[in-house]
Amino acid sequence: MDEEIVQRIANLVNVLASQQQNNQQLALDISKQILEVKQKAGTVKCLPEDQPNTIPGSVTPEQRDEVIDSLKSQLVKALSEQEAIRQRNQELEKERDALQNLVKEYENGLETVTNKLRAYANAAAEGEMRLRREFNALLEAEKGTSATLFTENILLQMQLTQLAKTLRVAFEAKSLDGCYEEKIAQLEQEKKNFMDVLGISAEESETDGNRSPILHVPRTSGVIEEFFDE
Repeated sequence: MDEEIVQRIANLVNVLASQQQNNQQLALDISKQILEVKQKAGTVKCLPEDQPNTIPGSVTPEQRDEVIDSLKSQLVKALSEQEAIRQRNQELEKERDALQNLVKEYENGLETVTNKLRAYANAAAEGEMRLRREFNALLEAEKGTSATLFTENILLQMQLTQLAKTLRVAFEAKSLDGCYEEKIAQLEQEKKNFMDVLGISAEESETDGNRSPILHVPRTSGVIEEFFDE
């Protein structure tokens, strides 16, 4: 919308400038015509020195009347031409004044349009500068936010990595606890089997264990007897 208004204003300025040039040329032509009319009027008023005198030196009474009538007709014709020229001169002067006023109005209108266009251009430039500053501020803020988010992401990744290590250690420790429990259960089973082989019951083992740390087992025959005899 703003570009369309600017285009229309530019076209109007071009039209006004063209009309102003045409009016100035027309005013110049009218001024030339007025000057020519004035020169013609001066020529009618003042006869040239080299123009021959139409009045003869000696005339008869009959010829004198003809000469006087001829001079009267020439005078009337000259006065009529002079009056026509004067009226034409006045008309041209009026047209010149009207054209000068029109040119002045066009100049004032052109100056007004130019001032408005200049003000609009200044406002548009200021608006563009303001938008540019706001855009730069937003860009800087976005850069700062991106840097902050990047740092936070790195810290979060480090924390997640540390947490994963901690969970892995805890899981491994729990797995080891399970292995220890299995190992203890296995050792308990082996102890029970060994006691069964030796013929010692669980009650006797607990009684003997409470009484003395030394195990007292009955003698048996075979390899086990020889082993304990030694």
